[in-house]
Amino acid sequence: MECTACDMMVTEVITLDEAMLLEEAIAKMTHHRVHAAPVVHESIVVGLLSERDIIALLDGAPYARFFKSHHSLREEAERVGAMEVKDAMDPDFEWLNPDDTVYDAARLLHETGQRILPVIRNGQLEGIITRSTILEHLVN
Repeated sequence: MECTACDMMVTEVITLDEAMLLEEAIAKMTHHRVHAAPVVHESIVVGLLSERDIIALLDGAPYARFFKSHHSLREEAERVGAMEVKDAMDPDFEWLNPDDTVYDAARLLHETGQRILPVIRNGQLEGIITRSTILEHLVN
C-alpha cells in the first residue's frame, strides 16, 4: 500500500488569519520557526504566506537604497508590517487531498517551489506536508 498525504502530514499546523497584520504574522512565524504558513478565513484556507512573499514586498525598494540607511530600513519595515496578510499572501497555491501519494506531494513541491502543501478535505485544513516531512518519511 502506498503512503498517502494523510499518513505523513503534520497535523499541528501554525495558521495565519488573513486580516492579521504582517508584523504579527512575522512574529508568529518567527516564534514558531516556520518558513511558510496557511492563511485562513473562517477556517477555510485562502492562501499561503512564506518568507519569500514577505521579502518580495521589500523588492519594491531598490536594495541599494534599502540597505544604505537604518532610517529607510525602519520605514520600510513599518510599511510592510502595517499591511494585512491577505495583501501579501499567495492566493494561487497547490494543495493535496488526504489520499494523494507521497509522489504527488514530492512532484508538487518540486514543480511549484512551494515550501508547504496544505492537506485539505471538504475545504477544511487537516494538515500540511513540507519538504522535510517527505525526507523524514524516506528515512523512517
